[in-house]
Amino acid sequence: MRQENLENPRDVQTPDDSHCLNEHDVSMTLKISIALLRKWRREGGGPPFVRLGRSVRYVKSGLKGWLQAHEVHE
Repeated sequence: MRQENLENPRDVQTPDDSHCLNEHDVSMTLKISIALLRKWRREGGGPPFVRLGRSVRYVKSGLKGWLQAHEVHE
């Protein structure tokens, strides 16, 4: 894992907007309600997310990994 230099905020690598989805985008993608996403966040479930102030974003790679981890093989 790469260690970030937090002394200089410009050195921290963050995903740009093309790699992030808002809760509306995720609810449409997963075909679930925004209320369910919010419930999952409150209760500690659901896909990983990032909180930036009052904004919530889902990194696409984190969402993809979460979906793969919850894939059911019957």
